[in-house]
Amino acid sequence: MALSGSFYTNVGSGYRLQLEWSATQDITSNTSSVTAKLYWMSLGSPYTVNSSASKDCTISIDGSSSSTSGAGMASLRGNQKKLIYQVTKNVPHNNDGTKSISFDGWFDAEVTLSGTHYSRIKLPTKIYTLNTIPRSSSLSSNPSWIAGEDLPLAISRSSTSFIHTIKLYVNDILIKALNNIETSTTITFSESEYRTIFTQLNQTGSKPSTILLETYQGSNLIGSKEYTGLCKAPSPSKVASGSSFNIGDTVLISLSSANHSFTHDLKLYVGESLIKTYSSVGLEAQWIPTQAEKEEMYATTPNANTVSTRMECITYYQGIQVQSLTSVVGTAIVTNSDPTFNDSFIYKDTNATTLAITENDQYIIQNHSTVLVEIPFLSKAIAINGSTMEYYVATLNGMSISRPYSSSNIVSFDFGSVQTNTSVTLSVKAVDSRGNSTIVTKAVSILEYSSPTLTFSARRSNDFESETILKAGGNLSLLSIGKVPKNRVKTLQYRFKETISPTWSDWVSLSASFVQNGSTYTNSDTPINTSSGLDNLKAWNIEVQVVDLLSSSLSSAIVPVGQPLLFIDSTKKSIGINQFPNAPSSLEVNGNLNVTGGITLGSTGIVQVKEDMLYFNEKPIASANIGTGYLWTGSLFMSPDQSITPTKTISSCPNGWILVWSEYSEEEVRNWDFVFHPIPKYIASNHSGAVSMFSIPVDSIVNVVKELEIYDDRIKGFTDKNATGDTTQATLRYVLEW
Repeated sequence: MALSGSFYTNVGSGYRLQLEWSATQDITSNTSSVTAKLYWMSLGSPYTVNSSASKDCTISIDGSSSSTSGAGMASLRGNQKKLIYQVTKNVPHNNDGTKSISFDGWFDAEVTLSGTHYSRIKLPTKIYTLNTIPRSSSLSSNPSWIAGEDLPLAISRSSTSFIHTIKLYVNDILIKALNNIETSTTITFSESEYRTIFTQLNQTGSKPSTILLETYQGSNLIGSKEYTGLCKAPSPSKVASGSSFNIGDTVLISLSSANHSFTHDLKLYVGESLIKTYSSVGLEAQWIPTQAEKEEMYATTPNANTVSTRMECITYYQGIQVQSLTSVVGTAIVTNSDPTFNDSFIYKDTNATTLAITENDQYIIQNHSTVLVEIPFLSKAIAINGSTMEYYVATLNGMSISRPYSSSNIVSFDFGSVQTNTSVTLSVKAVDSRGNSTIVTKAVSILEYSSPTLTFSARRSNDFESETILKAGGNLSLLSIGKVPKNRVKTLQYRFKETISPTWSDWVSLSASFVQNGSTYTNSDTPINTSSGLDNLKAWNIEVQVVDLLSSSLSSAIVPVGQPLLFIDSTKKSIGINQFPNAPSSLEVNGNLNVTGGITLGSTGIVQVKEDMLYFNEKPIASANIGTGYLWTGSLFMSPDQSITPTKTISSCPNGWILVWSEYSEEEVRNWDFVFHPIPKYIASNHSGAVSMFSIPVDSIVNVVKELEIYDDRIKGFTDKNATGDTTQATLRYVLEW
């Protein structure tokens, strides 16, 4: 950038046409006054021009040309710089103070210099950038701001001599004007100005905001700029805590607020019911519910322990609402609202039989008493805090019974018999419409009881005679109340019959021979009361029964035919083991005979059993495991280079080996058309290695022959024919023990 300059064009070797310019600037008018001078110059003493004729020249400034003419204009002395024309022009700058300007010109010299004629001498066009004239200042800070806060402004100015006026508008309403501001300031607001701002916001989130920046130099207005932003409403306050609470508790409501000058109206809804309203609240409010408010809240949730809440907050500045209301939801919780209920319910035994024994309906006999629980209507549960009663649940010994609530009738629970043998707790739970409950308990006295135990024996004298002795005994439950037994043995008796007879004898009492001592009873040895005892040649059924005041127990046994462990019959000259001998000169055993060693059969020899084999005179004659396993398995045609070794030699088998063949076709072993060949073991012992021939049918017409060498411990193929032609239709599969 510049305020002066020059440029030229040389003419021949000693002459020049040159333009020089300069400018002065007017800040107020945003213009430059530009003067251009055109010079015709001699560059040395020998370079002169003698011309008196009239000549023309032109200067162009910023596209605007000006011309002149005059006599002798081309005349020059040596080393002369001759001003031939001067023009001044007022040039306006751009709005931002910038300007680029062009210059050019020419001179119609019409002269001959050093033998060369020059008519018009023209300067090249030249462009210069003028110094920028300081213009209107700019706002360099954000034009948007939040109502209720100060507004900081920063100004970029082009000259230190500039001062400014700032005007702030909201929604086209002037809020504030500031004068004589230099580079920055912070706009603060009075309460009245704040009220105007919030009035213009009119509960919305924002309104247009305009900042007008006017730039002055002294009293002269340089220019103005307008900046548009938003005046944003501050966030409305919200309930930060207190929306969830226990019904009936003191509630501290706290607010989060963007401005400490805000006040608030609060509304608390429980369910859909408006319960509490506050006006002109600051940042906190303490709510101590009245009894009426508590009852109203309880009434909103008769069937649940929680109910939704909603707290609405309307924010104000000096009575002007800021934005829309805010709301938060929470939960109101029902506490300390279990039904009122006590242990004035009753239980009792309603079984006439057990009552006759205990004479007290508060004692329950295990497995026999009938337990009835009753809640008289005068002892009924009472619901509180807006709920209603629903039902009862009675629980005894793990069994629960539910019954609907009644405010005017007795509520009963029939538990029947109780299986436990120790005292238990009876609980009754009263449940209201919210599911809240109160449980009360009572101890139930249980008398342990089980049917009397019974053991007895009935044994023949000397274990085989007809006289039979009976002995019985056992225990019973005394059912003592206050150490006083309430139970006893009523009857101890027996009966009998032949095992093959359908008819029992009459019951025979043992009362004359038994004694009860506390919970134990016994009888002395008592012969079975028949004329001749129990015939020892017959087996008998015996039953014994004990009866107490509640139940009875029955036990039975068999008295077998009388037989001695060892009986020597001198008449028959025989011995019976576990029986009487039947034949003369015999040893008769009723049971298994276990012998260690051999049994000699006259002079013939000795029979023995070793492991799984039966031997006669040390030679195997039978095996317990014959046919239970394979001695060899595989698939061979039995060519001369093939042999097999069974896991047991042929001589150690009772009779020998069995060869098993099957079909072989399409290069696969087939599990069908099996053929069996027994080999007596004497073949190997008498003709070891001898060739044996085995004929095998392979279909309904063709038989093939395999030739094998039989040894005591192996079998070997004999001929190549075993593996050629039709013989390949049969393959050896197994060797079995025989």
